[in-house]
Amino acid sequence: MLLLSLVWFDLNAQDTPAADCWTGRLFVKIKDNVYVTLPDYDRQKNAGKVVQYPVLGPLLEQFEVEKITHAFPLLRSTTFDNTYEVHFDPAKSTDEFVRFLAANPTVEYAEKVPIDRLCYDPNDPKEGDGTQWSLNTIQAQAAWDINVGSSAVTVALLMMPY
Repeated sequence: MLLLSLVWFDLNAQDTPAADCWTGRLFVKIKDNVYVTLPDYDRQKNAGKVVQYPVLGPLLEQFEVEKITHAFPLLRSTTFDNTYEVHFDPAKSTDEFVRFLAANPTVEYAEKVPIDRLCYDPNDPKEGDGTQWSLNTIQAQAAWDINVGSSAVTVALLMMPY
């Protein structure tokens, strides 16, 4: 049986390699003392309409913004209330978009959205105590991150005297 754990990445995505971040997505945090709420935005639903959009209005067309939503809608915390996820054309420069937003006095920060990756760890209490040295020998921990296997697979370790 395996226990599932989630690896969280440092959200300071400006220092995160592009390979570990989504292209065409940003987190944008509006300063708490600004009292601006960004409504959900969907480019397809607003096609052909003139949209007066707070904070990001002039950038909607420039970066071909597709969607804006609360980044963490299930979290009820003042830390995340003013944090939004912006989806835009992946062909546009993420770094340039971040620079534009960072220059806006109502924006606390803008950063790339990191890709969350799942890592599996065994729930065997003996796994980490050194008595099961064979797991390290066959690099089982690295294998669990690739495939957790199935109950149809049988693994046997044969201990042979030298």
